[in-house]
Amino acid sequence: MISTSRQLAVADNIVYLWPTFAGFVKAQSTHITAATREPSDPKPPTMIAAHPPNLSEYRNRMLEVWKEALSNGCRPEELIPEEMQDHFLTKLRNAESLVKDLQEREKLLEAEKAELERALADEKQKVEDMPEEHKQLIVDKQQLERHVECLRIALESEEKRAINFEKRYKAVTERLVVADNHKAKVEAQAAEIERLEDKVHRLYEEKDQLHELNNDLVNKNESGFREQLGHLREALHEADQREHQLQNEIMSLKRIETVYNELVASLESQQLLTEDQMVKEKVHNRQNAQLNIAAVSEIKTITKYFIFALKALNSHATIIETLLGGSNKYLWLPDDHNKNMQDAADQLAGFVDIRTAIDDEYDPDPEEYEETLEEVDKAVQVFLGKLQRKPDRWASFMAKFSPGKLQGGTRFCAASL
Repeated sequence: MISTSRQLAVADNIVYLWPTFAGFVKAQSTHITAATREPSDPKPPTMIAAHPPNLSEYRNRMLEVWKEALSNGCRPEELIPEEMQDHFLTKLRNAESLVKDLQEREKLLEAEKAELERALADEKQKVEDMPEEHKQLIVDKQQLERHVECLRIALESEEKRAINFEKRYKAVTERLVVADNHKAKVEAQAAEIERLEDKVHRLYEEKDQLHELNNDLVNKNESGFREQLGHLREALHEADQREHQLQNEIMSLKRIETVYNELVASLESQQLLTEDQMVKEKVHNRQNAQLNIAAVSEIKTITKYFIFALKALNSHATIIETLLGGSNKYLWLPDDHNKNMQDAADQLAGFVDIRTAIDDEYDPDPEEYEETLEEVDKAVQVFLGKLQRKPDRWASFMAKFSPGKLQGGTRFCAASL
């Protein structure tokens, strides 16, 4: 099938040759009329006007001569002299050569297009064949990074509390000079020592957890977590030093346990304040954990939304690429297109619910994503509907909005069909 550009080139050649052919037919018409006129006819031959007639008159005369010659038994090729035949044959050969070159160019472009389509299909298949285990490892990596950050914050908080304990111990030591030996106060201090020992034990457990987490991260991806592991090692080293200091302080408290006789009343009030602060810290840590879980849920939900939206947009891109490639076959959206659109809307609704549960005011607005995707899908469906009702409009559309004209700044939309 000859493309629209080739048909236009042949039409240009015919238009170019038409005035020459019209002049030849007019001359032949005058010759035939003079030969067929009876000798007794006194009517003189028609004189040529001083001003030449317009093109429409030439065409009408040529048509009349053509019909008269055919009615008299003349063949079309007999009406054209040899000089004009050579001229027409030269133009015809040039047109045939141009058509042949364009056909060869079309074959090359079709072969190149087929090769690109095969390469695109291979790349898409590679993306689809990506193992789910790799994606799950990426999610696990992100969760482990958040867990490490939470443990680091908790360790810094414990270091601050240890510094506060050290200040309290110094204040108690200053008051030991005027203290009396009271067994009840000594037992209270012993209970405090046991509580501190439990705290040290918990710090040891957290340190072991950090060591285990460090080993797991190294085994999974040593190159990606090298910097984070360096920070963790520094934090562990500081924790070991702090634990050593706390152990020394506990031993000092045990040595002076025999001379402990009085704790000031303010120590009990400070202990109550400390316990209240611990409760607040636990509530704060629990809220941070909830926010981290919500953030992970938001990321998973919005990622699924973009996956389904990308599938729908790929359907649109495939249709546009097929049309721009010069295909005349009927096109329609794939069977799973509506399902992808609905899945994208469901994931976006879930994302909105999660964000609303955390904060009623957030930016950007997910509804804008959904409206934009729906507008694109509706425009493509309207475009395909018009193309299926009137397929012949695609040729005029491509002639009007050819790539050369589009590069000059012409804009088009589905409504132009």
